[in-house]
Amino acid sequence: MDTSNSSNTEPTLTVVPIPVPGAFLEARVYGTGDESILLIHGGLGTPDYLAPLAKSLAVSSRVITYDQRGSGNSYATNETYSLTYHLNDLEFVRAACAPERSVHLFGHGWGCLLAQIYASQQPHRVRSLFLCNPIAGLGKDWSKAERAFHRRTRKLPFPVPSRQTIAIHGPKKMRDRATRKIAQRLISHETAFFPTGLKLAPPPITQDWLAGINGDAMRKTRRALLRASSLLLDPKREPGFPVTVLHGEHGILTDEEDQLRARFPLAAHTTLENTGRQPWQQNPALFLDILTKFLRTPVELPKNTTSEQSEQPERSKAENIAFSLPSEPAL
Repeated sequence: MDTSNSSNTEPTLTVVPIPVPGAFLEARVYGTGDESILLIHGGLGTPDYLAPLAKSLAVSSRVITYDQRGSGNSYATNETYSLTYHLNDLEFVRAACAPERSVHLFGHGWGCLLAQIYASQQPHRVRSLFLCNPIAGLGKDWSKAERAFHRRTRKLPFPVPSRQTIAIHGPKKMRDRATRKIAQRLISHETAFFPTGLKLAPPPITQDWLAGINGDAMRKTRRALLRASSLLLDPKREPGFPVTVLHGEHGILTDEEDQLRARFPLAAHTTLENTGRQPWQQNPALFLDILTKFLRTPVELPKNTTSEQSEQPERSKAENIAFSLPSEPAL
């Protein structure tokens, strides 16, 4: 699959509204290729920010992005942000936007957690899995990653408040405003750990993107992640598709690699020099070279895929839930 963007023309863009149980999502489809790449953004409660990457990949591929429930142009009508609903949203986006029955999954940040659970439970829907600067775990592992982040950033100017306490309290407008400030600080810290002399700008921030941040979506999704078990991330068997795990050399979280190597021992594990959390912005040529070569890897689809498994969910039934996770409270 040739995913290099040698043309300066903008790819076609189709906005796809998707009603799902408890929410109304907006997805965007770039390009019209034969195979689909589904990009899952990170950032709890923030809108999608992967459009630049999608456009780079969309010359001969169909690239799908979406705003997660409650953020950007997607709305959570039931105000529920459990992992079950997030995973169900992902399946509905795949079914609505990808005419083929399996997709290449790309996750970034916390989106890697969604991608891993989805791939573990729906392996026949996945052609390949690319995890970019992933957060390694759920529950205690998520809490450990938060503590490590706060230790690393507490000496920086305008450190992020510990455990996001500002966003948790107060009326909704105050929570959203505080969450936007935290997001701005997180992004400003993007280049804080780069060595002196490495001149790279932090990722761009627009007022429209900031306006789409939802404090409740951040707070409730975080609570769901803290209550979940990392056992959900362990593959039930060796994945029947290629896996690549990529870390930026100067990312804020540096203790995640060992867990991911243990979880995916046969995956390709790469550290990309002179990059942080968003390597497609900081070293686009090398990052796209790694990603496009990975996407060209021949894929052997599972032989035991049945026609029943391959059917798309019935989107007309609002009560249909494709995923059911053990012992998960509604949030």
